[in-house]
Amino acid sequence: MYQILDNINKTIGNHSIKIGVSFQSIRVFDRYAGNPLGQYAYNGTYTGAPGVSNTGASVADFLDDQMNGATINTSPNINDVQWYDSAYFQDDWKVAHNLTLNLGLRYDHYEPYKENSGDQANFIDPTNLGIGTGAGIYELPTRSENQVLGPLFLATLAKDNISLQYNPNQRLATGQNLNFAPRVGFAYQPVVKTVVRGGFGLFYGGLQSEGNTNLGTNFPWSNGANIVAPTCAVGNCPSLTSLGDTLETGLVAQTGGGLTNFVSTPSMSAIDANIKTPYTINYNLSVEQAITRNMVATLSYVGNVSRHLPLYYQPNNVRALFAPGVNTQLEQPFPDFGGIGTIHFGGISDFNSLQAKLEKRLSHGLSFLATYTLGHSLTDDSDAGGLESAIGDRNMALIPYTDEYTNSTYDVRHRFTLNGNYQLPFGKGRAFLNKSRLEDEIVGGWSTSLTFVAQTGTPFTVSPDISTANGGGARAIEVGNPFAAGGTPNLANNPTLTSCPTKVKTKENWYNPCAFANPLPGNLITGTETVTSEAEAIAFLGGRSNTVYGPGYYGANVSLFKDFATFRKQYLSFRVDAFNILNHPTLGNPSNTNNSSNGGQITGPKFFQNNTPDSRFLQLSAKYVF
Repeated sequence: MYQILDNINKTIGNHSIKIGVSFQSIRVFDRYAGNPLGQYAYNGTYTGAPGVSNTGASVADFLDDQMNGATINTSPNINDVQWYDSAYFQDDWKVAHNLTLNLGLRYDHYEPYKENSGDQANFIDPTNLGIGTGAGIYELPTRSENQVLGPLFLATLAKDNISLQYNPNQRLATGQNLNFAPRVGFAYQPVVKTVVRGGFGLFYGGLQSEGNTNLGTNFPWSNGANIVAPTCAVGNCPSLTSLGDTLETGLVAQTGGGLTNFVSTPSMSAIDANIKTPYTINYNLSVEQAITRNMVATLSYVGNVSRHLPLYYQPNNVRALFAPGVNTQLEQPFPDFGGIGTIHFGGISDFNSLQAKLEKRLSHGLSFLATYTLGHSLTDDSDAGGLESAIGDRNMALIPYTDEYTNSTYDVRHRFTLNGNYQLPFGKGRAFLNKSRLEDEIVGGWSTSLTFVAQTGTPFTVSPDISTANGGGARAIEVGNPFAAGGTPNLANNPTLTSCPTKVKTKENWYNPCAFANPLPGNLITGTETVTSEAEAIAFLGGRSNTVYGPGYYGANVSLFKDFATFRKQYLSFRVDAFNILNHPTLGNPSNTNNSSNGGQITGPKFFQNNTPDSRFLQLSAKYVF
């Protein structure tokens, strides 16, 4: 990446003006791990007793050159380039001695990325999608007109009614050109000890590649073959050798014509052809009150709304629900293709919060900051980039993603934090034991700090305990209070649930599975029947996600430290840190999240990060500064 930028500051009377521009050429190089020589699988099938499992050996199959399966694939090296240009104007206007206005306007232009060699393709918004039938466009840059696609792939496109087109726009997508973002803020001091602040701003996001949905990972630059042995029966169990694939010859019997001529339900990556730039509107209002010379309290309302967030859309989803076990490959709009992962800029999220803060500056050896947040975060984002914000979808073809609007996976309703530092009152310059150098060396100069955090849990989804309809991700339906113990099982709805827990919020049953009902079982769809309406689909696929909250946590960390003077301005810094000093276990969300008898069972602690144990541990450290 290289960048050209410039900023100008100018004060004119009671106006402090800032103007700036930035031009960034962003380049991202991705090297995907290919497998051009293939991987061969041996599982002991061909050296065991016929019809008797677990009697063969993988090594024996290998020595006998009897492969059970193999994979081979090519992966591209992707060199994406794009421009991000911006300009801004900011005026901090001192209207009066107790009133300041902040007025600004920013312009952002995000250019969709292109592959520098033209090695990318897009699947344009399909039309007339139905059960087993659809129409779409496979689009490549004009500069790639000579790219060999192979007769099999071209035939597959034609078979599924997908036309091949070439676009002079190498990016295969267009962005918005009018991304103007106003910002307004103020600070007002009505009386000496009180300040009122507020602000509003619109902020645009970027258009970077979403990783696995990069347009450069499409056919023919990325392709693979998954080869499996023929069906095995007692007395007739052929391996891949029967197809001509051996260690000596490799997989040439299947791929001798090159992977370009090996086409088996290829997947595609796509992006909206007309991109709407994601943006967030932030707003806040706060009142700050001085309590003493060194202590200030602040009460704030803080919120934001986000629109045009990237969603993961799958246009090749089946447009109906089927009975369990039905193979829906032929029912997809494009039966000869796999997934068509599409980035669609249509997601939304909202956050609103009440925030309180009490801050004490250092005096008498003590400083601290205490905060409390009451907040709520909601979204319908169905995971464009594998992020934790994903809430999933039941079947986007039948149930619009707007109907998936629910609690974010990272929604925390209550959170309290306390961070404090205290200089122990011993030694030189402090209240006690300050008479001699010996006292100062032993007990003087020590300080301690405390970090305490307490918060409520994050939400999760409860799954049904039945065989659900094929064609969507079903969820249990909340019919009662999940955190009320007891009740009577609904055996007609869930015959496997024979009793209700007498206690909840335990490791055995964090919630009451009797508070949930199953959606309609998938076996009610019989024969050639299908479910195609939204109302019927909801009855078979259940309620929204993230309706139940898991365990919260609290923890305290304490540190004790001191600097020992050595020579001139050099010193030895020594400290002791105690993490989770209360040795309080922190439970994770339930591992069994269904409405069976063990629904809500917790089997492990909450995960914070690698190498962070769920127990008290101490750390000693020293640092010499010179």
